[in-house]
Amino acid sequence: SLLFAVSVLIPLGANMFVYAVAVVLAILLPKVASGRQFAVAHTASNPGGDPPWRKQFADGLRFILANTQLKMLWFLSTFMGMCMSIATASFVLYLVDRLHLPEAFFGVFLLTGAVGGIGASMITARLKVRWGTGLSVAVANVVASLAIVVSGAFPNLWVVGIAWTVASGSITVWNILIMSFR
Repeated sequence: SLLFAVSVLIPLGANMFVYAVAVVLAILLPKVASGRQFAVAHTASNPGGDPPWRKQFADGLRFILANTQLKMLWFLSTFMGMCMSIATASFVLYLVDRLHLPEAFFGVFLLTGAVGGIGASMITARLKVRWGTGLSVAVANVVASLAIVVSGAFPNLWVVGIAWTVASGSITVWNILIMSFR
């Protein structure tokens, strides 16, 4: 955010440059790293080739919808992600306009979320052992939701900073456990 205060073109230009480098690297990826050697072996044993992507997509979707756990996980992840996006869509405006955080410090403020995420990553395994995956994920969802409510209910930079730390930590617990489960 300090770079934005100096010039908008610095962070946007740096971001464009990094994406351009990623595109070039993806294009130049060697055959071995791209997995094409498996496609050659698969084609030899399957002369018809792979089915069209639409059929593969439909097969994958049917597989997910046929499995109760995967289906619930998909819907819950989508719903929670959407709720969190809605809740934080105007976060920058809330912090800058309502709580009078200087624009140049918005990025610094978001570091509280990084602190929460790093802290949560260090305790997630213990939570899983103590409560199990299901209860840990449920508690993480409730805690993240309550932290967002606290952010709006108590308009104070310190309270919102602590709430954002807790919300980000809870989301990290969710992500670690759900991705491991999946």
